[in-house]
Amino acid sequence: MYRRIRDLREDHDFKQEKLAEILGCKQSTYSDYETGRCDISTQRLIALSDIYNVSTDYILGLTDDPQRFISTEKSSVQHRLKELRQQYKLTQTEIAAKINCSQRIYSDYEIGRYDISTETLISIAKIYRVSTDYILGISDK
Repeated sequence: MYRRIRDLREDHDFKQEKLAEILGCKQSTYSDYETGRCDISTQRLIALSDIYNVSTDYILGLTDDPQRFISTEKSSVQHRLKELRQQYKLTQTEIAAKINCSQRIYSDYEIGRYDISTETLISIAKIYRVSTDYILGISDK
């Protein structure tokens, strides 16, 4: 994942300082994203997806296809998490066990109290067999 963040930046002739400014973070924080020392927030992941016009799955290294499928109707992460859990007829406790967190933490993801780490986002996408773009409300696929 982190390699793609750097490759995309270099392919678009951006400096770390410029992307850090666009994302509203320090250059050192952005550098930490590229090296994997720091997990990137979902908001900044979505921002990079918008900047480069690629899917979040592509940025995260889950696919080699950069194509984005833009949703016609925006949906929140919280709505998608709850919708998927109910569609699969899982309780919060059951999905929390699958992603190795407590029911309380998972509940906090569903109500938007906590931002989902990229690692957790990837785990949830794999469990439900959907794209990270779908969970993030960017895509209908």
